[in-house]
Amino acid sequence: MAKEVLLRKSIGGTSLDDLRADGRCFAEHFVAKMLRADMMERLRKHQEQGDCCVLVSASLDLYLEPWAKRIGFDYCITSSLVIDVNGTATGALRGGNCFGEEKVHRIKRLLNKIGRPSRSYAYGDSQGDIPMLSMVDEGYRVQKSIKAYTNIKHQEFKE
Repeated sequence: MAKEVLLRKSIGGTSLDDLRADGRCFAEHFVAKMLRADMMERLRKHQEQGDCCVLVSASLDLYLEPWAKRIGFDYCITSSLVIDVNGTATGALRGGNCFGEEKVHRIKRLLNKIGRPSRSYAYGDSQGDIPMLSMVDEGYRVQKSIKAYTNIKHQEFKE
């Protein structure tokens, strides 16, 4: 897989402690700049309503978990690196890439632990999110360039 080849070449052999420090720094200084204000507002509304909010991403836990905790997500499901006996990253992904159907499998494992909510929502912006968006009551495909989204099941377009 291309992602693992890139990870092996770029961070393979790096200590977990160093990667976590870099991840916390990235989460603190850069993640917020990459986000859309309208989607953050939707997250806040779900949190105000008491919804269980779960971040599901193919990106690495090293920076998403610290950010998700600070923002108030209840759970964070991401890709994770394999760490060898010396405490260094191999570049391989533990449990595979959290993408496509793998997101569905991981969400189902979480739901088996915490129970299924009475109503479920999901937001995604890539083709790899379609399986996840299809499994919930209301799944929205977010348009990357404009403030719009499409309800996957009902094909409604909203701004």
